[in-house]
Amino acid sequence: MCAGLLIDCEGTPGGAALPGTACNDNNACTINDVYDANCNCSGTFEDTDSDGVCDANDNCPTVTGQIGSACDDDNANTINDQLNAACQCVGTPVGPGCDFNELEIEVVNDAVSIVTYGSRAKAPTTWPRTAR
Repeated sequence: MCAGLLIDCEGTPGGAALPGTACNDNNACTINDVYDANCNCSGTFEDTDSDGVCDANDNCPTVTGQIGSACDDDNANTINDQLNAACQCVGTPVGPGCDFNELEIEVVNDAVSIVTYGSRAKAPTTWPRTAR
C-alpha cells in the first residue's frame, strides 16, 4: 500500500514533513525550527540582547539584563542604577541640587530623632529607641 512512497519525519507516507522543512520543536526560546537530516526538529536560540536569557523568558528582550539588574545610566549624579519596569536604566539622584539624599539622626536619652532630611532642616521627629 505504501510501496514507493517516502515516509516523512512524522511517519506519514508521502508526507510533507521532510528534512529542511519547517516544524515546531515546542521550545519557546527557539525560532526558525526545521527538521534536520535525521528528522530531528530544532531551531535557533533567540536572544536579541545577548544577555543569555532567551527572548521568550526575558522581561527586557532588547536591553541587556532583567528588571532590577544593575546598569549604568551614564549620569554622574545618580547611584544604584537599575533597569526599571519599563526596561530603562535609571538611578537615584545624588549630589548638588538633589534634595533628600542624606538623613541626619540624633540619639539622646534612648530616643531617636530625625534632625535633617536632605538639605532641609525639619522639626525633630522623635521615637523611643527599642532594642532589636
